[in-house]
Amino acid sequence: MKHKMTVITDKNGAFLGAVRNGTIQDGENMLQFSASPHPDHRHHNIEVDEEVIRRPFDEVRALLLRETSGKQ
Repeated sequence: MKHKMTVITDKNGAFLGAVRNGTIQDGENMLQFSASPHPDHRHHNIEVDEEVIRRPFDEVRALLLRETSGKQ
């Protein structure tokens, strides 16, 4: 399954964070996530496989940055 994410970088491309977009359902509970733009940040919308989210943080960050490179 693919998940939509917003990867947030500074103007130089340094990783600041990432948010999984959309709705997550857990039983009767529903969570809605989205990122609010900041003028000094860049937001990169990408899709990643579910297995990526379960990897160690350093691996996920590196993969997300590779996905965003060249997307300005």
